[in-house]
Amino acid sequence: MRNIFCDMDGVLADLRWAQYAAHLDLPTRFAGMFPDVDVRDPAFEDWLHTPHLWESGPICTTEFWTGIPMYSWAPGLLAALRSQGHVRICSNPGLAVFTHHAAHGKVVWCQHNLRIKNRDIILMADKHLLAKSKDDVLIDDDEVNVASWIYAGGTGILFPQMWNINRIYVPTDLVSWVMEKLS
Repeated sequence: MRNIFCDMDGVLADLRWAQYAAHLDLPTRFAGMFPDVDVRDPAFEDWLHTPHLWESGPICTTEFWTGIPMYSWAPGLLAALRSQGHVRICSNPGLAVFTHHAAHGKVVWCQHNLRIKNRDIILMADKHLLAKSKDDVLIDDDEVNVASWIYAGGTGILFPQMWNINRIYVPTDLVSWVMEKLS
């Protein structure tokens, strides 16, 4: 039986949208400071992840993390994955400055949105430590997480998103795409 470890943010939950929504005034606030920055450019998203933007404000609350919207494909993806093995959510607890809020909020989010038991929620940054064999599968939107997982001996699937190398392959039916990669 496969052990399927599915990332939360970027695969099941739309953290990027929640980050932008929490800081809707950022483009306006910083446009004068950085007039050459296009807020639609992926480089701007990288800039949004600099620690000084996340050390206070909405992201440092449990409510932020419990309120992240679920992607429309998440229920179908989770159901399909469950037909292939034991599914666990494996998510990074976040930066130290908001880890407590993120960890608690992510657990509540998984319980509420996915109806998943606590024992199947794993919060850790070094996901690759869970990869023991090819039957251990990680589905993640982060290239480094997937590469580390594969290097550790597991099977990794890079979930297509606009911020990773698979952005040019984003299919219209993500559930079928993931299932094809699993087969």
